[in-house]
Amino acid sequence: MGIRVAQTIVHPEMLDYISLGNDWLAATLLFFMLAEWNNPGTLGGMSVSDKLAASWFHAVTPRTAGFNVVDMSALSLPTSLFYLLLMFIGAGTNSTGSGIKVTTFMVLLATRAFLRGGPCR
Repeated sequence: MGIRVAQTIVHPEMLDYISLGNDWLAATLLFFMLAEWNNPGTLGGMSVSDKLAASWFHAVTPRTAGFNVVDMSALSLPTSLFYLLLMFIGAGTNSTGSGIKVTTFMVLLATRAFLRGGPCR
């Protein structure tokens, strides 16, 4: 039920965690929209279509280019902290974005689960 590598079984479910780019994007989009929807300094004064477009843009850019379309100094504290986490993790493996890369982050999570006796055992 998995791939045997050097006496360690890697379950297919674990491999799914490495390819969660779309889930990261969706989670970032929802988080930004929920946290900033009524913030007058960011999305509050925009139309619904502009809010959706700005939220989409801000879901993509923290891990790659770092561009912005809203005033970053007006972001709420949770959004700022979430952005810092995204910038620390960075982009995908073959990307030129900075950070430790999504794959490295997922390997760190898998290693932590393994050491705690989680789903890898």
